[in-house]
Amino acid sequence: MIKDFCYVQKDETKQKRKEIETIIREVQDEVRDDFTFQFQINGSAKRNMITKDVKSNTGYDFDYDIEPHCDFLLYSPEKIKRILRLAFEKVGRDYGYTRCEDSTRALTLKQYATGLIRGDSIFHSCDFAIVRNGKEKQEYIHFDKHKNQYLWEKQPDDFEGIDDKIVYIKKKGCWNDVRNEYITIKNRNQDNDKKSRSLFAEAVNNVYNQLKNR
Repeated sequence: MIKDFCYVQKDETKQKRKEIETIIREVQDEVRDDFTFQFQINGSAKRNMITKDVKSNTGYDFDYDIEPHCDFLLYSPEKIKRILRLAFEKVGRDYGYTRCEDSTRALTLKQYATGLIRGDSIFHSCDFAIVRNGKEKQEYIHFDKHKNQYLWEKQPDDFEGIDDKIVYIKKKGCWNDVRNEYITIKNRNQDNDKKSRSLFAEAVNNVYNQLKNR
């Protein structure tokens, strides 16, 4: 299927972002007996570069990092993700979201256009990556399908130094190149498991490397 991604105006997503962050704060209260956590919006959504494919029914999406504070000897990756999944599912239903889906590298809430009917058009979705600061770089909870196991895994190299690269690109006056590259990458992407934050990082790295090699 040919894709046709475009940018969504900030006014269109503003209220939904507020709603999602209300949900996150309620989840913080829900899991407080086990652990606390911080959160922040990430990826393209952090830079007001939310997109949607006008030729599909998948809507637009947000990306958030959830950073739990707990004793990781007592709370395994699987236990942390299960606690958060159940809490997001419980709270999310009060706001019209489906069950919380557990994918390879994120938890996902989806809101359908006419309610909780799976298979209907998706109004928007939100991915929550569970992260922590590792010894060398940030790690995230990854589900290894082959081993049927949840593991802390280092973030891919594509995520390394993204903020510094963005500063460099903007100083060169080439931010529109990133916006164009991001749309191009989203239109040609065929991997449904590849999240928007990964595609955004790819766009930043492509433009950064082009500038460095001039």
